[in-house]
Amino acid sequence: DDLKRGIRALKLRLLQTLGRTRLYQLYNRKFGTFDDRAIESFIHEYSRSHSDVFFIQVGANDGITWDPYYFFIRRDRWNGIVIEPQRDVFHQKLQPTYRDCPGIQLMNVAVDAIEGPRPLYRYAFSSSRWATGLASFDKERLIANFNTKYVQSNISREQLIVVDNPDNYLTTELVPCVMFDTILDRASRDTIDFLITDVEGHDGKILDAFPFGRVRPAN
Repeated sequence: DDLKRGIRALKLRLLQTLGRTRLYQLYNRKFGTFDDRAIESFIHEYSRSHSDVFFIQVGANDGITWDPYYFFIRRDRWNGIVIEPQRDVFHQKLQPTYRDCPGIQLMNVAVDAIEGPRPLYRYAFSSSRWATGLASFDKERLIANFNTKYVQSNISREQLIVVDNPDNYLTTELVPCVMFDTILDRASRDTIDFLITDVEGHDGKILDAFPFGRVRPAN
């Protein structure tokens, strides 16, 4: 299993390296094909038919894993604002992902309906992508998820011993929160192509607070 995981990781690194070469990006933009049933097919067709794509992504985590937009952001040199509240994930993962992308602005904040600091809950026993991806403002959501097959299988895979007590397996990080108005002020745009959110159950609340009167869909 360790060998297979190592091979998969090596293949992923090779693909990421290839995907960063401009020659491959130009070739893929012209001739690339994607499964019609996958969201990547829609993104591909949209991106190659629009020369100035602008996006806002909330809850980006490392910016790569399980992110169908990342390839096209790089391939077609999108402009946008990418947001991740977890301090360690932001500095250790997200910043290296977009270090060489001048059109990408990074913000180490959370998005909320009001501005100000707020505790973000996460699992204390793992800093792996699957665990940091479950961080949430909703403490009860993490407690409910703890005994799911998904969480327990990852705990087992990482050979962790975790006591079934939220006081032991949860930790908090006080994160600064901003409203979408603050983000749009920074964007200085009146149109947007993609608004992407992945905030573990908080999506509806922040979308309800989005100032749709300030911006319109680009197309």
